[in-house]
This record gives sequence, structure tokens and C-alpha cells, in this order.
Amino acid sequence: MIKVARLVETMGTQKFREFLQMEFDFKFLCGENAYFDSWKEKNMGGWIKYTNDNKDILEVYPNTYKIKRLNDVVSYELPIPIDINEFIEDMFRFNIFIYWNSLIEELFEPKDYLKRDEIKKYYVNLLSKMDKSFELK
Repeated sequence: MIKVARLVETMGTQKFREFLQMEFDFKFLCGENAYFDSWKEKNMGGWIKYTNDNKDILEVYPNTYKIKRLNDVVSYELPIPIDINEFIEDMFRFNIFIYWNSLIEELFEPKDYLKRDEIKKYYVNLLSKMDKSFELK
């Protein structure tokens, strides 16, 4: 799993920026077209409940959604996110950790979706795993 970084923390490449401007659909959390990892969906008949491994809950209604965090007595009601970037910003605002699934690695280069300060470390680790760390010199 790859922890999601906010757009302002990445290199902000045009390709990734365009991806984040795609219209958001909660189906991106799980299922065939999922970009995110660790979410489960349950149809509650009129609204849909999404839960993650950290026991965070998203209750999705026709025009709004509620965020409920484990051990937090307060729930937060927000309008449905317009695009993927708005959803990411909502999750960061309420300290809900979200992760990309492996599909993101197929669509983008690590420099697109990783935090700027994690890109070099990613390649150093990759070369080390390949027994090619001598290439760094």
C-alpha cells in the first residue's frame, strides 16, 4: 500500500494533476475501478457505508457524506467531493489515512504520486532490492 500524498506535497506533474481533477465517485474506494485500498462497502438501503482497516466510517447519502472516526464522538457532514483531489483533501483535513492501491503504480511514475522528499528514498530502496545500489555512486 502506498500512502496518499496531497497534490501540494508531490511534484505536481500535469498528468497526475489531471488525474486528481477527475470527477470523484465513491466506487473509487473499492471494487473493480478502485484507486484506493483498504475500504469495504456495505449498502444500507438508501445510503452506503464505507469502512477502512482503521475503523473509520464514511456514510454516503445522495448529496452529502459523513465522516466518523474511531473513538471520536463527533461526526462531520460534508458535500460529496467534486473531484479526487477534494476527497483527498477532506481525508487529510480529518486525519484519515488513505492509501493508493497497486493500480496507481501502473498508471503513474513514483515521481508523480509520492511526496517530493520520498522519491529519492524510493529509488534507493528499489536499487538496493535489485542488488544495484552501486549504481548510486
